[in-house]
Amino acid sequence: MLDDLEDRLFEPLTWPLDPEAREALQEYVNLINDEKEGPESELGGFLDFHGADLRKFQLQWQFLWGSDFSGVRLDRADLYKAELVEALLHGASLQGANLHKADISACEAQRASFAGANLLNTDLSESDLREADFKEVWAGGTLFFNSDLRGADFRRARFGTEKAGVWTDFSGAKIGGALFSGVKGTVLGPIDVGEKSRSILDGLDLEKWFADQGAPEVRVRKLKKG
Repeated sequence: MLDDLEDRLFEPLTWPLDPEAREALQEYVNLINDEKEGPESELGGFLDFHGADLRKFQLQWQFLWGSDFSGVRLDRADLYKAELVEALLHGASLQGANLHKADISACEAQRASFAGANLLNTDLSESDLREADFKEVWAGGTLFFNSDLRGADFRRARFGTEKAGVWTDFSGAKIGGALFSGVKGTVLGPIDVGEKSRSILDGLDLEKWFADQGAPEVRVRKLKKG
């Protein structure tokens, strides 16, 4: 499911159109290629990356708050522990990307593709993820708390498990119309499964709902009282 990270690139395949973003990215690339700094060098936030092709690009640890990646290709990019809070990712492609421990909370990512991505312990809470593609993602410990996931595609995704001590947090999320066939793992509710009106489910009722969607191996975490 996940590509190895040995062939990550330190130079974009296509540079962004915006002069400020291009200059910041060029400085970042120069520092790394001159071996003056490692990939933890700060690129900066609130940049417009329209027109860029960042497939396989190394962006781990980067501060990218509020940046616009709408329509940008980030397939197999390394975004380990990157900070993309309030980023715009409309229609972006992050297929097979490494988003382990990335903070992408409060983002807008309608119709973005995360298919096959590593979302272990990724924060996607409070986000607009309507019609996003999450097929075959690895999502143990992922936070979708209070996010809008209506119409998203989670087919064959792997969530966390109680045995591993992690689960996938969908509490407060909206998932009406989303696809879950073939999904396995443990989720945290309650979740709004309604398509046209609110329908809040938790516990065994939520497990039955997942089973009816073709995901009978999904379990709902039961919080311990006291």
